[in-house]
Amino acid sequence: MQSIIKTLKSYEIIPKIINSEPIQELIIKYGIRDITINDQLTPTSVQKQPTISFQEKEGSELYTLIFTDPDAPSKENPINAEWLHWLVTDIPSTADVSKGKEIASYIGAGPPNGTGFHRYIFVLAKQPNNKPLNMVGEKKLPFCPEGRNNWSAQKFIEKHQLTPVAINFFRAQYDESVPELYQQLGESKEKPTEIK
Repeated sequence: MQSIIKTLKSYEIIPKIINSEPIQELIIKYGIRDITINDQLTPTSVQKQPTISFQEKEGSELYTLIFTDPDAPSKENPINAEWLHWLVTDIPSTADVSKGKEIASYIGAGPPNGTGFHRYIFVLAKQPNNKPLNMVGEKKLPFCPEGRNNWSAQKFIEKHQLTPVAINFFRAQYDESVPELYQQLGESKEKPTEIK
């Protein structure tokens, strides 16, 4: 894990994006491909929601999964950073994301043309006291761009007293699928709703 932490620090993920060191690598799988720390992927290859797994704990622990881009719209000019791509709370220790509560639906990577590589970061964090997160007053984000920019993984972690336990990230730059993703997002009629 020390070599992973070293990579996370060299890519300014620790301590800039999260300020604690997770204890394991989060296993991310897009289709049949397992993602390793710092993989280079294409936006085309990550348009569908991945599966995750981690070293399970016995018991009733609950986890939150965060997927974020701190380089929006570019690493040199991150005025929209972080951009939230996916947020699921109350995931059981089986790592079955479908059993959790999806707060922000999955949106794949869409780095703008000419902005180089973006870092796409997955963080799995343990929830305190094995209890569901109180998300009353937060926004539920469907497949739409609204409410996702200027988000902060670290602020969310602190607000809900989460403990990061696993992490992974890949890098991707613009490809021909990005305009189609933007079109789908632009045509989406869905809007954020307040969680009650």
